[in-house]
Amino acid sequence: MYVPTLFAEERPEVLQAIMRSSSLPVLVSLLKDDDGARMVATHLPLTLVGDRLVGHIARANQQWRLLDTTAESFAIFSGVDGYVSPSYYATKRETGRVVPTWNYEAVHVYGRLEIIEDTARILEVVTNLTNRYEQPREKPWKVSDAPDDYIALQLRAIVAVVLHITKTIGVRKLSQNKTTADRDGVVAGQTVDNPALAERMVLALGEAGTKLEQPRDTAMAEQNKPLNVPNWVKDHVARYLASDGADGYLWDASLGGGKGMIATLLLTTVGRKSGQTLTLPLIFGRSGPNYVVVASKGGAPADPAWYLNLQANPEVQVQVKAEKFKARASTAGPAERAALWDKMVEIYGPYAQYQIKTEREIPVVLLKPI
Repeated sequence: MYVPTLFAEERPEVLQAIMRSSSLPVLVSLLKDDDGARMVATHLPLTLVGDRLVGHIARANQQWRLLDTTAESFAIFSGVDGYVSPSYYATKRETGRVVPTWNYEAVHVYGRLEIIEDTARILEVVTNLTNRYEQPREKPWKVSDAPDDYIALQLRAIVAVVLHITKTIGVRKLSQNKTTADRDGVVAGQTVDNPALAERMVLALGEAGTKLEQPRDTAMAEQNKPLNVPNWVKDHVARYLASDGADGYLWDASLGGGKGMIATLLLTTVGRKSGQTLTLPLIFGRSGPNYVVVASKGGAPADPAWYLNLQANPEVQVQVKAEKFKARASTAGPAERAALWDKMVEIYGPYAQYQIKTEREIPVVLLKPI
């Protein structure tokens, strides 16, 4: 993969976050038979387990049958991406010397591909993959829900694949090569055209490890901070309220680097200083009758405003789909947090990256209906 120096990404936690955000990577292998050698690719979900990528493919797929075991295979993971219009740039208005481009994130993972035909191990791979994607659902489906003889029949139609990782190459092209004014213009434009890309740029360009052609000084960073409530968040809240959650309850987690459709609630807190209400959509999990949310703020150094609000006034309003109720908020203690944190990371993987990038312990909050 071609990787310009400024766009090279080597931080393991960032690479893994991009990989987890890619809902359908591509596995590429070299095949060899009597007709010679050729490349073949398969789209399939792959799960990162330590230093391995694990998935499964159809037995009818020649990729495993004719695999050249002497050559490496590799997997391609695509993160957030989008078209960048010259109209975003301040330079367009100054000199006109601009052209379109594309911002994107991608990771290529190389290694030896192992084929597994053992039924018990294939069942383990399928079960773990199913649990990963079913877990956020209100009533998760389990492999054991299907008749044993039917599952046995399905398992005979697939083989498991394990890519033993030897090398990982990553690229993040997020306008690092542009001036501060041009980068700000891209973020502003993408906030309207591609909110997921705008959010990723704001987070990535603010990270200490991100290389920039023209670094932003502290004063300029403060002057140009994005609004506390971006337009896409306001739109999410408006749609949720207008439809009683029919539009907005499920959020496409891939927009923020996660996986699949994730349930959200609306949390309304009262400003600790202004006294005004603040309503935001938040990913949630469940712990018995209680709702669980995470005060991540994308791994920012400071806690989010809504969390500071509920610390001052723990009585909050919650809406889940059409159901509206009052709740009392409390921060999970160390022992309880450990279990709840793992559960929330399973729901939304980027939380793990957020914790790595910040020195504060990200609070996990319980909302207890009253």
